[in-house]
Amino acid sequence: MEQPISLEYTDQKIVISLERSAFEKDVVFEILNRIRTEYLVKKADIGEEIESLGEELKSDWWEKNKKKFIG
Repeated sequence: MEQPISLEYTDQKIVISLERSAFEKDVVFEILNRIRTEYLVKKADIGEEIESLGEELKSDWWEKNKKKFIG
Protein backbone atom coordinates (compact mmCIF):
# COMPACT_ATOMS: atom_id res chain seq x y z
CA MET A 1 0.00 0.00 0.00
CA GLU A 2 1.32 3.41 -0.96
CA GLN A 3 1.91 5.94 1.81
CA PRO A 4 -0.29 9.08 1.75
CA ILE A 5 2.80 11.30 2.09
CA SER A 6 6.12 11.00 0.27
CA LEU A 7 9.23 13.16 0.19
CA GLU A 8 11.78 13.46 -2.57
CA TYR A 9 15.04 15.31 -2.01
CA THR A 10 16.90 16.82 -4.94
CA ASP A 11 19.94 19.09 -4.97
CA GLN A 12 17.79 22.22 -4.78
CA LYS A 13 14.34 21.14 -3.62
CA ILE A 14 12.30 19.04 -1.28
CA VAL A 15 9.26 17.72 -3.13
CA ILE A 16 6.31 16.76 -0.94
CA SER A 17 3.64 14.58 -2.52
CA LEU A 18 0.29 14.06 -0.86
CA GLU A 19 -2.32 11.53 -1.84
CA ARG A 20 -5.28 13.71 -2.79
CA SER A 21 -7.89 11.47 -1.18
CA ALA A 22 -6.05 11.48 2.16
CA PHE A 23 -6.20 15.24 2.81
CA GLU A 24 -8.83 17.94 2.73
CA LYS A 25 -7.87 21.02 0.73
CA ASP A 26 -8.16 23.24 3.82
CA VAL A 27 -5.66 21.10 5.72
CA VAL A 28 -3.17 21.31 2.87
CA PHE A 29 -3.50 25.11 2.78
CA GLU A 30 -2.95 25.29 6.55
CA ILE A 31 0.22 23.24 6.21
CA LEU A 32 1.47 25.38 3.33
CA ASN A 33 0.75 28.57 5.27
CA ARG A 34 2.74 27.21 8.21
CA ILE A 35 5.68 26.39 5.94
CA ARG A 36 5.45 29.83 4.33
CA THR A 37 5.38 31.52 7.75
CA GLU A 38 8.42 29.55 8.91
CA TYR A 39 10.27 30.57 5.76
CA LEU A 40 9.40 34.26 6.17
CA VAL A 41 10.42 34.30 9.84
CA LYS A 42 13.73 32.66 9.01
CA LYS A 43 14.28 35.00 6.07
CA ALA A 44 13.55 38.06 8.22
CA ASP A 45 15.73 36.69 11.05
CA ILE A 46 13.42 38.09 13.71
CA GLY A 47 12.81 34.94 15.74
CA GLU A 48 14.25 35.99 19.09
CA GLU A 49 13.16 39.62 18.71
CA ILE A 50 9.55 38.66 17.99
CA GLU A 51 9.54 36.19 20.88
CA SER A 52 10.75 38.90 23.26
CA LEU A 53 8.10 41.30 21.96
CA GLY A 54 5.42 38.64 22.45
CA GLU A 55 6.46 38.09 26.06
CA GLU A 56 6.40 41.84 26.68
CA LEU A 57 2.92 42.15 25.19
CA LYS A 58 1.61 39.26 27.30
CA SER A 59 3.11 40.78 30.43
CA ASP A 60 1.60 44.20 29.71
CA TRP A 61 -1.79 42.65 28.93
CA TRP A 62 -1.74 40.65 32.16
CA GLU A 63 -0.92 43.72 34.25
CA LYS A 64 -3.83 45.61 32.68
CA ASN A 65 -6.35 42.74 32.92
CA LYS A 66 -5.45 40.53 35.89
CA LYS A 67 -8.02 42.19 38.17
CA LYS A 68 -10.77 40.88 35.86
CA PHE A 69 -9.62 37.33 36.59
CA ILE A 70 -8.42 37.36 40.19
CA GLY A 71 -10.41 40.25 41.63
